[in-house]
Amino acid sequence: MLNLSFGSSDTSKSENMSFIGKIEQIHLKVPDWTNTVTSTLTMEDVNSYEIYNSGAKNKNANYNIDREQLVPANSKVIFTLSSTGRSGENVVVAFLLREE
Repeated sequence: MLNLSFGSSDTSKSENMSFIGKIEQIHLKVPDWTNTVTSTLTMEDVNSYEIYNSGAKNKNANYNIDREQLVPANSKVIFTLSSTGRSGENVVVAFLLREE
């Protein structure tokens, strides 16, 4: 599980992930930002090739995304806001993983 802490002027946070296997489900908890923003969760491999993109998600919502996605050994999870949220909040990203 990732807990990404956003300050009032942050628009993007990323974390490296070391896992070989398959993502079966992604749970995404998006806080109720002060500003009206959308957010996107992406994953990239070590060559910055995008292997997953959630599409724009609204604020103040929980998403359970069923997704069978193979993940290379080292990848990066990136959470991006369309503009500043203006309130410091935490985004929670949880994965249901299966090792291959």
